[in-house]
Amino acid sequence: MDEKKKEAFVYHLNQLLNTILSQTEKNEVVQHLLPAEHQGIPISTFRAPLAGLEIIVKYLREQEHYSLKAIATMLKRKPTTIYTTYAHASKKYAPQLDTSDFSITLPYSLFAQRIYSVLESIVKHLKEQRHLPLPKIALLLHRRYSTIKTVYQRSLHKQ
Repeated sequence: MDEKKKEAFVYHLNQLLNTILSQTEKNEVVQHLLPAEHQGIPISTFRAPLAGLEIIVKYLREQEHYSLKAIATMLKRKPTTIYTTYAHASKKYAPQLDTSDFSITLPYSLFAQRIYSVLESIVKHLKEQRHLPLPKIALLLHRRYSTIKTVYQRSLHKQ
């Protein structure tokens, strides 16, 4: 199945499940269906008014129930950095993150690559692995097109 058909299928399945299951039940179904290497952070979490790392840490802590130490190990960062990031994220944005769209998930391993910033890693992954155009990436991440373009250009210079 090609990528566009797969995305359309996932979208329609998501719409159907929204009418039948609660959000928690839907997340459980998705987690059981996806193999471990395809599990990750849903693109919809990036609608929150937080920085990239704050969103990732908040999602892993509150939605996936990882300890801060486990998150630090997973992301290859210091535990104090993760603790501070989570504290700031919780203070800035108290509600739970939006996890309604699992059509695109960003693998956890993507954020352990310290060569690139979090946003550079996301944009580079969406552009090169998912073959999404930069304007669509800007819409998905709720960032300006010029920001996404600049971030992508910087990631290319780091190769």
